[in-house]
Amino acid sequence: MLHGRTAKFGSQISGAAALYAGYQFTPVAGIRFGFTGWENRSAASIHALPNGTDGKDNVYRWNYLGLNLDATIDLANWFGGFNHKRTVNPYIFAGVGLNEAFNNDQLVELSRNMSRDAADENGTPYYDMDKTLWEGPELFVALRMGAGVDFRLSDRVLLGLELNTNMLSDAYDSRRHSSRVDWQMNALASLRIRLAKNHTNSGGAAMANAPVTSPVTEPAPEPEPAPAPAPKPAPAPAPKPAPQPEVQPAVTPAPAPVEKKEPAPVKKTEPAPAPKASMHTDIFFTIGSANASPAESAKIDKLAKFLKEHPKAKVSVTGYGDAATGSARRNMVVSRMRADNVAAALRRAGIENDRIKVDAKGATVQPYSPVEKNRVAICVAEE
Repeated sequence: MLHGRTAKFGSQISGAAALYAGYQFTPVAGIRFGFTGWENRSAASIHALPNGTDGKDNVYRWNYLGLNLDATIDLANWFGGFNHKRTVNPYIFAGVGLNEAFNNDQLVELSRNMSRDAADENGTPYYDMDKTLWEGPELFVALRMGAGVDFRLSDRVLLGLELNTNMLSDAYDSRRHSSRVDWQMNALASLRIRLAKNHTNSGGAAMANAPVTSPVTEPAPEPEPAPAPAPKPAPAPAPKPAPQPEVQPAVTPAPAPVEKKEPAPVKKTEPAPAPKASMHTDIFFTIGSANASPAESAKIDKLAKFLKEHPKAKVSVTGYGDAATGSARRNMVVSRMRADNVAAALRRAGIENDRIKVDAKGATVQPYSPVEKNRVAICVAEE
């Protein structure tokens, strides 16, 4: 172990390289696995060395190779909703690592050349090699955390900047510190390549321009005309009188009575009741988003026009989320936001609040197949 004043910060800067592969479970949460390594530097001011380096900053180097496992959180998608065209995406992460340190030859040689009588101005000996100085390869567990930002160049390529820190054992640089922790800090610039798209085209896009048809009211059938009354039968001709003796007067029989028929009553036909007006509209959203696109907003405007033309109609707005992405809690939150945003747009268009009913189902109900169509707010308006 070497005691002494820590040297200037600039003399401890060294190179580092990293290679990571990761997977995004949701628009917010992901995981990554990586390799890091190259070189570390440290320095100490050592007094009373036989080689005449009394009071000089002695810089020494060693190499390391690290394996890291980190959990990542996308802050932009967490607070602003998913948007695959966003240019700037900040993130944070935390994880664990395992560092193998090796090639500590410079410090080992420096320690061997040190006089066992060397001490600082307080009499503290510098030479105590048996406690923290290591010679061969050593393994050290690291706790990691950091933050970074990705700049979108295209759907597949991003440029990243990251700052991270690793907390390791006090023996990592072979020197004792008052904090009992060695801090390894890294500043990295990266080029990130997506191997697959982070979004899919929703089936709702194809339906966005489909015309919304208003209900057609069929005219009531006209009543059938009443049958004409039967014509009255013509009176039967009187029979010729039979020949009678001249002394007897001719007898003329009375005409047969004519039976009068009453006309059949006219059956009145009641007009059929007019059907109630109704309208069904689906407002589709992109993955993780509750903001309607211009094409979907136009459908909300048509719904508001229908409600204005039918002042007795009311509308129910129910939000949904697709079961293929996100947690149950996240889908419930997003589905509620989708329904609330559609209701807010109707209110801005002049529809009274008491005519709007809002509900959310999350991913507990999947009304459509495929699942992408369940990123939707279903609106049903009827009188």
